[in-house]
Amino acid sequence: MYISALRRSGSTVLSELLTREGEAFIFREPNLGRGRFELKEADIAMFGAVGIDLEAFKRRWTGWRKRRLVRGFAGELVPRMLGHMRQVGVKEIFHDHWRKYWKAFPGMRVVVLGRDPRDIYLSMCDRRDRGIKGLEWVDDTQAAAENLVTQFGFQLEMLEACGGMRVTYESLCAGGDAFEKVRRFVGSPISEAGRVGQFNEGEVQRTGEAAVHGGAVTKQRVERWRDEAEGPRLERAHRVFELMGEYAAFWGYQASDCA
Repeated sequence: MYISALRRSGSTVLSELLTREGEAFIFREPNLGRGRFELKEADIAMFGAVGIDLEAFKRRWTGWRKRRLVRGFAGELVPRMLGHMRQVGVKEIFHDHWRKYWKAFPGMRVVVLGRDPRDIYLSMCDRRDRGIKGLEWVDDTQAAAENLVTQFGFQLEMLEACGGMRVTYESLCAGGDAFEKVRRFVGSPISEAGRVGQFNEGEVQRTGEAAVHGGAVTKQRVERWRDEAEGPRLERAHRVFELMGEYAAFWGYQASDCA
């Protein structure tokens, strides 16, 4: 399973819903296609408890063999994990190497996530303002939109090649059957939905995010732009929306909603 998302579009929430200890697990942005294996401390500890050394695997496969890292993941690591659970997946926000996953996992189920560009932008601003690195450029609306649109292009490629499922963050939060449809599409073996917040609470910089939803899916971050105070941030959010017109049209977000 491959969860394809843009930054700040709900992929962590969906990954948490699809993860239950001993049943299924989603790696969050491991960047395997880029020849890296970016690990979370909690994941290292969890798999270490059942005798799977993620760091040792990383050392073996991220040197001269890094171009074959996804194949190593598929051929060596995933089979070992499936001895302890029934499903393993990944979620990524950078998709320039998505075809490596497709070749290593023929027929993989792809879930493509969308979210209102205004909310994506404001969420990126919040992360930048909390001192999280890598978003220093976010005030440049042209750069922000181009970054997101580039990844959207890869999402379109994936949908055409893999026939994946489309779902919006808003529909996941609406309390309907969107998650159940995703669960059936990916063939998830989980006995019940995983707990929202289980990943973020283990990361110092994201504990506040973990507490927002109180362990469940809520609408608190849906159409958050409507509650944003008038000012430069909201103006930039609307500008990003305009620059992402094709993306907004694809997902059905209305320009007429703009203030």
